[in-house]
Amino acid sequence: MYDLAFQRNNYMALKILFDNEIFTKDTSALKKKIFQYNLIENSFKTKDINFVRKILSYKDFNFKNLKYEEILINAINNSKTFNSTRKNDDTIAKLLIKSLLTPPHSNTTYKNTILNIAIKIGNLDLVQYLIESEPFKYTSKEINSKDLIGDYPILVALSNNNIEIFDYLLEKGADCNTKNNNGVPLLFLVIYLNDINYIISVVNEKTRYKINFNILDSNGYTPLMVSYNHKYMDIFNYLVEYLDINQKDKYGHTLLYYVIKEEDETNMKNLISIGAKINNDCMNIASSKRYILRYILEYDNIPINYINDKGESLLMAAILNSSIDSELFKKLIKVGCDVNAQDNEGNTPLIHAVKKENIEIVKLLIQYGVIKEMKNNNGKTAKDFTSNCHCINKTRYYDCDYDSCRHVKLRCIL
Repeated sequence: MYDLAFQRNNYMALKILFDNEIFTKDTSALKKKIFQYNLIENSFKTKDINFVRKILSYKDFNFKNLKYEEILINAINNSKTFNSTRKNDDTIAKLLIKSLLTPPHSNTTYKNTILNIAIKIGNLDLVQYLIESEPFKYTSKEINSKDLIGDYPILVALSNNNIEIFDYLLEKGADCNTKNNNGVPLLFLVIYLNDINYIISVVNEKTRYKINFNILDSNGYTPLMVSYNHKYMDIFNYLVEYLDINQKDKYGHTLLYYVIKEEDETNMKNLISIGAKINNDCMNIASSKRYILRYILEYDNIPINYINDKGESLLMAAILNSSIDSELFKKLIKVGCDVNAQDNEGNTPLIHAVKKENIEIVKLLIQYGVIKEMKNNNGKTAKDFTSNCHCINKTRYYDCDYDSCRHVKLRCIL
């Protein structure tokens, strides 16, 4: 009879057969039938809680059951509510949960395995039931523990995009500094999601002194840089109010460096206005961008004595990057740039201007008192770089037109 009922999925027939068993002290035969006819799973399909309770009195429902998650989810989905606080108000799902969480499977790892199942299926009632009711009642330490497969509840809520459960877990003590199994902090995970609601939940007045903002992602960038580089501007604008805008990445760059690199005039001005420091690194990238450099020179707190790793001054860098014109030159001189500075090779701004064939800047350097006779480490002056004319037609190999040759003009000026 059992075989026929089992083959036809006649769950009520299985119940009737089991109810009419002769129960003795030797329960081995009954346990065999429970296993053979999958009566744990099939009992809850009858929706008869007394039948389920009877089956569980002979055989625990535990985490060794290969289908435990599927069985539990089906039972949860068939439960109307978990909000009732009445002592005897059991549901089939509650019976299964209690059976699962019997020793030796009653520690936090197993509790969080069930909690994470509830989170995955988006059942806030069950999440609240597990965390708040006896005998499961959670501590903040337990909420911040992993489940059987190494997942944290707060990260499961995030990965399943359930903001309601996510907020509830934070309210109950979930750690804002939680990292996933790859070592990525929660803050970066919510930035990558590009949902301002999660950002506000994690970063706010209540959490600002609890979160470690001094973190870098796997590429070495700060949270602000990640949001800016990904063009998540709502998130970026929000985080600016909470994070250090002068925090450096692993390359030694600040946020302002990347904003200048992008020639983002609006954010550059905004960041400087709220305290972004214009350091040597920023000046290095700004020296190749005429408009940006011109704007930055309006500030008093810029490092005029900037020297790059080649020993080149700000004036030299602007000349070498071809970002200089007469107006910018005058600004650089006005703020105090030395027209006679020398780089690591002893070259001066005048030598660099001659090598770049920038007649306009050569004239201005002379006008502002440059020492024309200064020599570099090889003993050459600026004029020496005009001695060998390179303005040769490579097809016909004849000398250049002296009336238009820039080298001739430079020699005359010098």
